[in-house]
Amino acid sequence: MRRLLLTLSACIAGSMSWAAGPKYVFYFIGDGMGIPLINAAQYYSARTSSDYTGATLYGYGNHKLTMSALPISGIASTDCADSHITDSAAAGTALASGSKTNTGMIGMAPDGDKLYSIAHTAKEAGKAVGIITTVSIDHATPASFYAHRPNRGLYHEIALDGIEAGFDLYGGSGFLKPVKDSVDIYNLYDKAGYVRMRGRDGLKKMKNAKSPVLLTEREEAPSNLLAMAIDRSDDDMTLAEMVSASIDYLSNRGGEEGFFLMAEGGQIDMVCHSNDPKAAIEETLDFDKAIAVAYDFYKRHPHETLIIVTADHETGGFALGNYANGYTLPIDRLRDVKGSASMLTKLVRESDMSWSDARTALEEMWRLGDDIKVSDDEWAELEKIYAESKSRAIYEASMLVSKAAGLGWTTGSHTAAPVAIFAVGHGLEPLAGMHDNTDIANLLRKLYLQESIIPHEIPVNKKVRR
Repeated sequence: MRRLLLTLSACIAGSMSWAAGPKYVFYFIGDGMGIPLINAAQYYSARTSSDYTGATLYGYGNHKLTMSALPISGIASTDCADSHITDSAAAGTALASGSKTNTGMIGMAPDGDKLYSIAHTAKEAGKAVGIITTVSIDHATPASFYAHRPNRGLYHEIALDGIEAGFDLYGGSGFLKPVKDSVDIYNLYDKAGYVRMRGRDGLKKMKNAKSPVLLTEREEAPSNLLAMAIDRSDDDMTLAEMVSASIDYLSNRGGEEGFFLMAEGGQIDMVCHSNDPKAAIEETLDFDKAIAVAYDFYKRHPHETLIIVTADHETGGFALGNYANGYTLPIDRLRDVKGSASMLTKLVRESDMSWSDARTALEEMWRLGDDIKVSDDEWAELEKIYAESKSRAIYEASMLVSKAAGLGWTTGSHTAAPVAIFAVGHGLEPLAGMHDNTDIANLLRKLYLQESIIPHEIPVNKKVRR
């Protein structure tokens, strides 16, 4: 009887907590993260783990990530209003607002009407709202949650829209075009009441901040992006650390109303554009670590928390398997590959490195000629290409790395492949199955507005205007 009463009490408490919609919402977007890449990260994690013994309960070398272990799973199509193959602006807008738009457009319908995101809905419901990313704050995906611009390249104007939206937290590497016509974006955020916090030191101070926060990487950071997982130093922020600090800050800021947090793994897309296999796997694993932080929070607040994980599109046409390796996938050959293709390209360009030194770097950092077998003819071809284009030679060397690991790529751009949806939390059951990407935001909006939801009901796509 006592056990029954406890169970009933827990169910009643869970129902009561939903009286005003979900209290805590985590919305994770892996930019460019296709389903094969998620599998590659799982296979690599298993094959390189210290306790790997071959076939496992889940198959040969499979090791579920936090995201793929979430109990609700589905698939989303990613086409936009004017193309089967979308960009991050149109896809981000669909995921944020529940409405389709044309490529390049941020938070706007094709006819120019403004589209307001689920983050705006959360803010109007009294929640604290945070938008964080591993790239610039004004990049297409994060911008889709707060900005309204006809062109994703209007970085300065997009940053201005962040002030207008008035969200509690913006975090990432910074802004791409902070100064235009003598107008400094950082000064405007300061005047609007945002306190700027930088790097890992800033993360430590965020919890007790009383004002809205603009979080950027430390001042001496070398790029407009957070450091890639494969290149990271101990001084660099990670998305997992940003999520953890955001939870503390937004919990205090939102109080009893709770919070909404969108967290983007933005550099998955960038390394897939470069067809860089080890960096892509490392970025995906790093993204999953951030999801694990949220899942730990969910386990402490299971009746009040939602977690959704998806991608805006797939990048690279990434494939598991190639002609060179037949029915084998020797993905563990990537184990000792160090450094991203972009870092190595920058190194050889800036130092005007000779081919001899570049070959030594490839041998030492990417194990070419050792774990990654390279024939004399392939070395000769790389040398010839290097004389014409250093960056092209690094790309071709990366193709040799992919080939040796049993991996392949069809493009350096986006594809029309569907992407995964993973979720946990009361009310998210309708996300199981095949969906349009707009269904995710539309379902969240229904939950926030407490509209009736039939189990497994597919939300209807409509333009959402304020």
